[in-house]
Amino acid sequence: MHTDLTVASVFAAETCAEVISSLFRYGGGRFLALSGLMQRLLRDVLAARQHIGLSEEAYERAGRERIASRS
Repeated sequence: MHTDLTVASVFAAETCAEVISSLFRYGGGRFLALSGLMQRLLRDVLAARQHIGLSEEAYERAGRERIASRS
């Protein structure tokens, strides 16, 4: 159960980061304002990706656990 939650959390964080990064990229110059909502969302989602529970290492560890449990 914990492994499934980890995988789902990392996938959600990565998907959100991709979506917001794309919106930011295609939004043009108006998204460059530091006080803008998109700027804050981009900073927040990038910071969330740095969280230890959402790191690439956690994703890899969850994958190893899942593979081990099926052996």
